[in-house]
Amino acid sequence: MSLESGQLLLSPDTTVTCPKCSHEFSLDQGFAKKALEQLSEASAGAIAAMREAEREQVERRAEQLAGEQARAAKGDVESLKKLLKDQGEANAKSLAEVRSVAEKSLTPRLEEMPRAIAGSDSLRISGRAGTIYVRMSPRAGAPSTVD
Repeated sequence: MSLESGQLLLSPDTTVTCPKCSHEFSLDQGFAKKALEQLSEASAGAIAAMREAEREQVERRAEQLAGEQARAAKGDVESLKKLLKDQGEANAKSLAEVRSVAEKSLTPRLEEMPRAIAGSDSLRISGRAGTIYVRMSPRAGAPSTVD
């Protein structure tokens, strides 16, 4: 017999002896039957109340955990956003530095090219297809190609 089924651990046919008159009777007879019914009902009500309290406690804890997880996820998202922003700024700064170095490196060469071309009677141009030499002819600066 279990408390969950609303029954007591004692069987109703258990005999009890009256301390005053020594009369023996079973629990399901006389005054004990009503007391047992009330005890059984009270026990069932107490168990139901305990279960309800436990259920409410579990629900509160689940809501608390869900809130903590949501706050942690929001914090993770904010951290990732900041990381992406910082990386973007660092990339932009690096790109600006590379452009600046490239401009500083190429500017003197670009300024020197017209002078080099003007002072030479030939020009060497290299590319994927090979190297081409352009020789300036003495007539009016007209170029001619030489392979």
